[in-house]
Amino acid sequence: MLSLMREVDMSVTAHDIAKQSVANTSDAEPLVSIILPCYGVEAYLADALAAIQAQSYSRWELLAIDDASPDKTGAILAAAAAQDSRIHVLTHEKNQGLSAARNTGLAAAQGEFVWMPDPDDVYEPDLLRRAVAFIEQKQVDILVFGCVEEYMSKRGKLRHAREICPEQTGRIAREDLPYCVRRLEELTLFGYAWNKLYRRSCIADIRFETIPLIEDFLFNLALMKQTSSLATLAAPLYHYRKRAGANLTNRFVVNYFDVHMQRVSSLYYLLCSWGDTSAETHEILGARLARYMLSTVVRLFSPGVHMPMHARHDYIIYMYIQPPAQDVILDIAPRGNLPTRLCARLIYWFRPWVLLAVAWFLSRLQRISALGFMHLKERTL
Repeated sequence: MLSLMREVDMSVTAHDIAKQSVANTSDAEPLVSIILPCYGVEAYLADALAAIQAQSYSRWELLAIDDASPDKTGAILAAAAAQDSRIHVLTHEKNQGLSAARNTGLAAAQGEFVWMPDPDDVYEPDLLRRAVAFIEQKQVDILVFGCVEEYMSKRGKLRHAREICPEQTGRIAREDLPYCVRRLEELTLFGYAWNKLYRRSCIADIRFETIPLIEDFLFNLALMKQTSSLATLAAPLYHYRKRAGANLTNRFVVNYFDVHMQRVSSLYYLLCSWGDTSAETHEILGARLARYMLSTVVRLFSPGVHMPMHARHDYIIYMYIQPPAQDVILDIAPRGNLPTRLCARLIYWFRPWVLLAVAWFLSRLQRISALGFMHLKERTL
């Protein structure tokens, strides 16, 4: 079958392309639509494509979206599509961002299941086989699996790794759903799209919002509002590569605190709607919000941010008076490790100058050793 290369301006065009590509495949196993948004990833894309093609489960279609990438990403995708008829390239004429790229892929998807990896990571060769078998066995809409966080140096060498997995393997009972969701959030496994296999019928018309930093989280939250069908698999099937100096952790983002406040408050209100107002929920979400507050203050010392110290002080006051901070930090002490608890206590005791001193120290450490800062953050935050 000829490889498919098209420029996609409307979702119906992408849908027709994908429908044609699936027409001649076998129906023995359910088809998995792999949606891979690509922008500026020429250095990593070959490894990601190789990891997808190495999957022991072979009934998949890869919908790779070239989001007007300025590098050789498009050429790499074209070459791969020419060699493998399961790979289809959908091209945006103008850069539209991660959410739009994934939405283009969702519009074109024909599979019974959907998986959305990132193009700068790699994956275990049995990821799809195990995930499809498990979601079929448990008959659920969403499967969450674990990952290996790999801390890479600027030269691309693996310096440190740790596994993060759900606590249990199995279908989650309806009454256990609040605990499971808040525990997944505490483990940082709830908010990603790449560590989940979705039943496409469950997604229906839900799409990614264009809200950087929390687009995956809001997508998952929207799904959880309409389904209670969830299973977890305690296996590290995905290799999430965190590169020193290559992510948003190292840059100042104007609305960083606001979007993460939205993240915490949205989950808080969902759990409340399920009747979960427990002290443990306050403790977990309080720890998450305290971490985001500390990270925000550290970013106020990022290179290129010329903000007077009194303005940084005023920004801490702004964070302090937001309702979610009052709800989940000030009434119950958050659990977590020492820096998280210390940050929460400094907010509770209203010690913004001390908090600024802690943030200044962490920002200096980040500049001196980005990898060391990532390692400290992984151990303490």
